[in-house]
Amino acid sequence: MVHDWDIRLANYVDSVRYRGFDWSEFDCLVFANGAAQAQLDQGVFDDWIGDYNCYKSAYKHYKKLLKRHNEKSIITAIDGRLNRVDRLMPMRGNIVARGHSDLSVVGVTLGVAVSDLIAFVGNNGLIFCKIEANDIFWSVS
Repeated sequence: MVHDWDIRLANYVDSVRYRGFDWSEFDCLVFANGAAQAQLDQGVFDDWIGDYNCYKSAYKHYKKLLKRHNEKSIITAIDGRLNRVDRLMPMRGNIVARGHSDLSVVGVTLGVAVSDLIAFVGNNGLIFCKIEANDIFWSVS
């Protein structure tokens, strides 16, 4: 972690606060990767972001990604890169996965803990939500 990670994370979240969802330009993976980059000075999912522009091409991209890494789900793939946090509440800066089977390519949407709230990418900008019982957290440190 860089010494001023918390300020850099806050600045990053503020800079994208009103940026709406856009495939591979600003989807949940791009957002989570940017949050990790703010904290570490490097992205943790850089090689996962692809050249997709719709649900169908994103779905194909991530299926190939999981197969290439011999993973069954995005959760186990993230487990291979980050340390899962076994807590009831995430720490600020943790990457968060929330089940979202209807619209998600991989069955979850990724967000970032910013306080007692989780920031997720919405159509018109970030959405700040309370923690839910089945959320999964990872530390980027």
